Amino acid sequence: ITQRFGTDGLSPRWIERIAEIGDGCSGANDLRWEMFEPKPPGLSGHSYHWTKIDNGIRKVQTTGRKIQMTIRAFNRWAVEYNDQSLVHDAATGHKTGAFVRIKSKHLSDWAAFIKALVERYDCDGHNDMPGLKYPINLFQIGEEADNVWADAAGYSETVCTAYHASKSASLNAQIMVGGFNTSVFFNLSRKEQNRLIKNPVFEHKINFIKKFLATSEPCFDILTLHLNRGYMDIPPTVKWFQEVMAQNSYQKPIWSEDTSSGPFLSGIFATPEDKRNLKMLGQGATKTIEWFEKEQAKLLVKKAITAFASGVGRVFISTEVDYFDYYMPEWKHMGLLDASGRRKPAFFSFKTMVSKIDGFTAIERVSLATDVFAFRIKKPSQEIYVLWSEKERFIDLPIKSTKIKVTDISGSTMTTSPFRFHISTSPVFLEKI
Repeated sequence: ITQRFGTDGLSPRWIERIAEIGDGCSGANDLRWEMFEPKPPGLSGHSYHWTKIDNGIRKVQTTGRKIQMTIRAFNRWAVEYNDQSLVHDAATGHKTGAFVRIKSKHLSDWAAFIKALVERYDCDGHNDMPGLKYPINLFQIGEEADNVWADAAGYSETVCTAYHASKSASLNAQIMVGGFNTSVFFNLSRKEQNRLIKNPVFEHKINFIKKFLATSEPCFDILTLHLNRGYMDIPPTVKWFQEVMAQNSYQKPIWSEDTSSGPFLSGIFATPEDKRNLKMLGQGATKTIEWFEKEQAKLLVKKAITAFASGVGRVFISTEVDYFDYYMPEWKHMGLLDASGRRKPAFFSFKTMVSKIDGFTAIERVSLATDVFAFRIKKPSQEIYVLWSEKERFIDLPIKSTKIKVTDISGSTMTTSPFRFHISTSPVFLEKI
């Protein structure tokens, strides 16, 4: 069965609770080379620090969950930075020099680290982590590379080195790349795009992605995107990446990693209402937090379903628990769990979606009525519809049955007729009886 989901974040404290969702995979984000090898190799060779990540993996293994690792090349002794071109560190928000490349004299050290990492967790019985039960085969190299690297050439060199090193350790290793984040750019009008592309940040971003995709095809297995704005931004974004790969005579699977589960309220495209809600969230306003959690539960499903229908093969939802020490305000409320471990409405909507559609073999959007979003999803033994609308209305459903089972995003079910069916902004799952 094709596994379609994952959850970003790997806190051992909450791993058993997250495992209740049934998505089956946790993403260990922002693992930096420097964490494993803080000093350059000496006369006795490489010395790696595995203890902390080993302990986390052992905890995760008790739930049977798989793990996806995101490895950043961040390492002060090995990487050349451009301190004249400052970027935001994705973990802290602090300004740091843009990555230029791994210094040529340390490329072999990077390769040795990646090979050792893959070998330790491939579960082949050779140099494995003591007590390893399940293989780790998914490794993403960098995230939002378009935001932190000075040029695609340096990132491509880093990716290609990691790719060949990983395959030398295990042919089962899958290299994910990019984590590219183009925000709402491809859902803008051509005029708005032309205006925005004059901004050096967006100009660099688009040129970076084009160059990387044109030169790096032999060096990765899966392209990942950060589809973390509105769900209507997803189809044109995925289409553009597919077209750029096609222009270079190839296609690779596209996954959505770091898919924000709730409304995105900041940035240059934020509306006045977004800014007000963000301010109220920051002040801890109870009604605004309740609003955010209700929207999060709905948007999580809408984003995932829309991504799948656009050609995305797998969706990792962000994030497992509220991230209250993060510098971007929305992420303080993006968790499926709050800081105390309370299961938020989005936890249940994610769990419901996984139980209904994980392992699907095909998905397509079907046309029912204006402003109605309807999708037919095929599984090996059944067919499921997912529906919502941006305004409440009644419609007749194209389901050949006198009775249907309706499951809302909280997991509650009812039986009704497919005629004069009421839909709203909250997605529902429909099955024939």
